[in-house]
Amino acid sequence: MGRDFVKNNESFTSDQILEIFDAFDCFVDPKTKLMNINSLISCAGSLGLDEKHPTIMKVLEGISDEIGETDFETFVNELTRRLGSARHREGRQTLFNLIDAEGKGELTIDNLRSLAKEVGHIISEEELKEVMDNISKGEPITYEEFERYLSRKLDR
Repeated sequence: MGRDFVKNNESFTSDQILEIFDAFDCFVDPKTKLMNINSLISCAGSLGLDEKHPTIMKVLEGISDEIGETDFETFVNELTRRLGSARHREGRQTLFNLIDAEGKGELTIDNLRSLAKEVGHIISEEELKEVMDNISKGEPITYEEFERYLSRKLDR
């Protein structure tokens, strides 16, 4: 896959895009080359992935509500837009909103624990507390603190 949307993608590596293509290809209509996103959501739900990966399911449901059927490039572009990118302020706001599942405008240690679990990252309570302390002195993390932290990390 040498298309620009693969090379220039800010959220996914080329390998990840190939994995997304493999999943997409399982649900694509061979005649139209379009995927009905509801079919993917239904299958994922029957496998229990809605509980294991609620953030991804929320993103897929949002795409389905707006698009329904889609080609691969549009699908990847929508995933990229909705998952956000830490490289840009707008993307960081999107990431913050995804992690802040309750919409409280702040991130708690519980939000970070849930995110780590969802992405399969094993992190101890001590490490979670250290992250909270580094960003916000142990208090819930505001968007401004989140923004500053990611900006510093990316400037290194």
